[in-house]
Amino acid sequence: FESGKFKEDKNYKGRLLEFTHAKKLGTPRYETVREDGPEHDKTFTVEVLINDFPFGMGTGKSKKSAEQEAAKEALKKLEEGEAGT
Repeated sequence: FESGKFKEDKNYKGRLLEFTHAKKLGTPRYETVREDGPEHDKTFTVEVLINDFPFGMGTGKSKKSAEQEAAKEALKKLEEGEAGT
């Protein structure tokens, strides 16, 4: 532990799910909005929606990594929104 905190949790999808459930916001849904590049070297763009409202966008070499990026962006927005209220 450093400063009473757990190691940095890189599972943004899990954290987003916990956050949205704790706030009763509904389950995040991930949609692949784009696939670019040849079959062997694709780049995926994924959007995360909460209550059908877009909260984050991510890109990656796999759908999973793109989903993590989208969840990371959504968490950042949600946590900033929390701080702003």
